[in-house]
Amino acid sequence: MSGVPLFNLAPNLTVSRLCLGSMSFGEQNTLAESFQLLDQAFHAGINFFDSAEMYPVPQRAHTCGRSEECLGRWISQRKIPRDSLVIATKVLFFCLVAIYVALSLLFSSSCSYCKPRLLDLLGR
Repeated sequence: MSGVPLFNLAPNLTVSRLCLGSMSFGEQNTLAESFQLLDQAFHAGINFFDSAEMYPVPQRAHTCGRSEECLGRWISQRKIPRDSLVIATKVLFFCLVAIYVALSLLFSSSCSYCKPRLLDLLGR
């Protein structure tokens, strides 16, 4: 990896100055297209990737989590050491319509709410 400058986001957490978002992976982009974008970003020096439980957009119950699944498959198939990447993700109250984002802010701080969703995210 080379090219994109890195900076320390926190102690012991170095990230690329650019972050690749994945909100189109699994809907607007095929798996192959998503892998191509991820490959190009990673080889350019990007180690910071953004995802969310609600991606891809538009939000639909049957597509929830597809971008995370795509990212997970890419990491696995390319055998990229997990500690070489920084993945930002988010959980939502429901993954159906954007209005639930406001509700998620009310409920998502609860450990009983977040823990099972985070375990789901890690599984993808």
